[in-house]
Amino acid sequence: MQNKAVQFISGLDNIKLANISSQFPNGGRYCLHGNVDELLHAMIIYVPPHTTYPLHKHSHSDEVYFLIEGELTIITQGKTTEKTRLRSGISEGFRSTIIKKNVWHASKSGPKGATFLEVRRGPFSSEKTTFQDRFND
Repeated sequence: MQNKAVQFISGLDNIKLANISSQFPNGGRYCLHGNVDELLHAMIIYVPPHTTYPLHKHSHSDEVYFLIEGELTIITQGKTTEKTRLRSGISEGFRSTIIKKNVWHASKSGPKGATFLEVRRGPFSSEKTTFQDRFND
C-alpha cells in the first residue's frame, strides 16, 4: 500500500496543469484527496480573472495556498486588515501563504485568473466554515 505522500504526488502527476483553466473555464477544483473524510485535503483550484471569493473563516484548520499560475490577492483581517499578493512568473512577491484558523479572509484573482494548490486538514464539514458579508470596521 502506498503512503499518503506518494499518493498525493501521484495525483499531481495526473493533472494537466497547463490546461486546468480550459478544463474549468468558469472556475473549479480538482480534489487530490479521496473523499471528504480524509485527514489531509489537497485541491488544485482555478479561479477565473477578477473573481472574488467571499469573506470567511475556518474553525478547524489552517489553510496553505501555493500559487501555480496567475495572481491571487488574499485579504485577511485579524487585529489589522492585510493584503498578500501571490504572483507567478516574476521575481517579486510571494508564491505561497498560510492562513491561520479562525482568521477572516477573502481572495480576488488577477487579470489572468489564478491556479493554486490549497492544502488543509480534514475531514470536511460545512459547519466548520463561517461566511460574513464584509470586513469589520
